[in-house]
Amino acid sequence: WEPMDTSIAAIQLAKAFPDRQVFVKLKASRPFLEKMIRPGFYDDFNAQFAEAPANLALVEGDAFDHILASEYVLATYSTTLIEAIQMNRKGFFLDVFSPDAQIFFRDFPEICKTSPQAVIVAVRQDASGEVPYPRDRLAGILDYTDQTVYDLIKSEIESA
Repeated sequence: WEPMDTSIAAIQLAKAFPDRQVFVKLKASRPFLEKMIRPGFYDDFNAQFAEAPANLALVEGDAFDHILASEYVLATYSTTLIEAIQMNRKGFFLDVFSPDAQIFFRDFPEICKTSPQAVIVAVRQDASGEVPYPRDRLAGILDYTDQTVYDLIKSEIESA
């Protein structure tokens, strides 16, 4: 996975949908990225957006606020995608990983997109109603019970 793939995808999405706001949020902290990827990565990543369209915004802070403000969420390998789908957002997985990699989201091919262009097509098809977002086929990702995860954990503890 090359993190710059994310910046390229975000810029292409912003250009394809000039009437929509595109948020870019790195889930990991600057110190974590500088240590785990390479020193200078954070600044290099952000520099990719110097010429980005006006509808693209780099954001910090709580990802949940930005998820709730969005209709669509694009993520690489991250729990953010699961959280977005759980919050009733339409999420897609940008699958830029090795074909041999064992990746949970590949069990749900309807949301796996291997390029920004494939994401653009999927969003356009959903928005037009041509191919609606496949929420009904994501039961393996989601829990559609009326209980929150905290209630489920509490009931399991109480029944043990």
